[in-house]
Amino acid sequence: MRWCTMSSNKIIQSILNSHYPDYAEIHQQPLRVIKAIEQQMQCRTPAQGINYYRCFEDGETQEVYHSCRNRGCTICGEMKRNQWLDTQKERLLNCAHYHLVFTIPHEYLSLWLYNRKWFINTQYKGLLNAMTGAILTLHTWGRSLNLHPHIHVLLTAGGLRDQQEWVSTEGDFLVPARLLKSLYRGKFQARIKAFIESDEIIYPKGENQITLLQTHRDLFKKEWSVRIQEKYKQGNGVLIYLSRYLGAAPIKPDQIEWINHKKEVLFSYWSHREQKQKNND
Repeated sequence: MRWCTMSSNKIIQSILNSHYPDYAEIHQQPLRVIKAIEQQMQCRTPAQGINYYRCFEDGETQEVYHSCRNRGCTICGEMKRNQWLDTQKERLLNCAHYHLVFTIPHEYLSLWLYNRKWFINTQYKGLLNAMTGAILTLHTWGRSLNLHPHIHVLLTAGGLRDQQEWVSTEGDFLVPARLLKSLYRGKFQARIKAFIESDEIIYPKGENQITLLQTHRDLFKKEWSVRIQEKYKQGNGVLIYLSRYLGAAPIKPDQIEWINHKKEVLFSYWSHREQKQKNND
């Protein structure tokens, strides 16, 4: 009997197993990060568990190690990505869609790191005030693996009026970008100010209510980033784009150029801004 096995590039797992234990002794990590890394280090190894299969014809036995099913795993993440994509395609309405991207100013990054749950909940609630169909996805890194929290929105080009009449948007664009940027900034700033003045906030190191309120005031002078893509006749293309991030690791094995004895890693990525391939370490 011929067994069918799935080959996987385990370079990320190899790097984690070789270098993460030493790194973890020096750098404290949140529990969620520790769990995710340990799952990937054990993915499809005996430590993760084993299933045994025997062929009824010739008695040949095959060992199959369990997957970790962590969405960031480069070994088994592709299956999770495809499952998410199939599920969302079934939910997609048969109409035109818009792709929008809402980004938090980088001045709030330290506050975001210490108050992730509040920011995530606020980002989602602030964008669901209309009777439209929407899929929102949080993406927290940039292509160079920098911290870059932003929300992708797949929005129907229309909605229900009085919950019974479908009304489509006119023209090729949703709303003027400048208007949406101003509205997004105003709504989000009002919530952040209330949060800063509340007892729920966790202050980043070196920050206090006075410094954060000054940052809050300064950011009213800055134009916030909201990108509105042209209307898509259907949303499948955007779903495929989003699935690359939702069900996949931040970095793919084929992006890694080399790793040296100093534990330095060089990897490549595509720069949207410069429209070219770049390297980072």
